[in-house]
Amino acid sequence: MADADGVGDVGNPLCGDIVRLFLKIKDNKIQKATFKTFGCRAAIATSSILTEMIKGKPLDEALKLNKDDM
Repeated sequence: MADADGVGDVGNPLCGDIVRLFLKIKDNKIQKATFKTFGCRAAIATSSILTEMIKGKPLDEALKLNKDDM
């Protein structure tokens, strides 16, 4: 996403998966979330699930999510 308001990277050194998350934020809510994932199918699927879960959520609510929520 070229005009992202926020970009974050996370990687797993054990398997080599890397995820870059892009967020578009308006009025403290996540309007759009996209990702680029370099890794296995599970990493790609989880990244997709995450973007669907956080769309429309306030930032403070989205930040409370953890791996068990997915």
